[in-house]
Amino acid sequence: MSARRRYLKALWRDTRVLVRQSRTSLLIFSVLLSVGTLSLHALYRYPDTGQPLGWAESLHAALKLIFLETVLPFPDGPLLLQILFTVVPFVGLAVVADSILRFGVALFNRRERKEA
Repeated sequence: MSARRRYLKALWRDTRVLVRQSRTSLLIFSVLLSVGTLSLHALYRYPDTGQPLGWAESLHAALKLIFLETVLPFPDGPLLLQILFTVVPFVGLAVVADSILRFGVALFNRRERKEA
């Protein structure tokens, strides 16, 4: 086996270990993004026109909401949307911070990754 192939195989194995250690955070982030996108698409209406959001707009708004940069006005409508606009930024911030910390520790703790 060539040195390049061994290196690529080790890199792939190392990446799998890092993803496995971060799977809970990735799963929570994916669920948060999916629920946010579906909720915004189904329930949110622009205040001035009453038009619903498209799928791309819903995905973009959900991502912005997770990272504390909402582009939409706070909804007057359903309570679920108001809860979504209030809770998602806190949960998203916690998940992102947790995943960055776990990934950073795992990335620099090479000995533990070799054991895994």
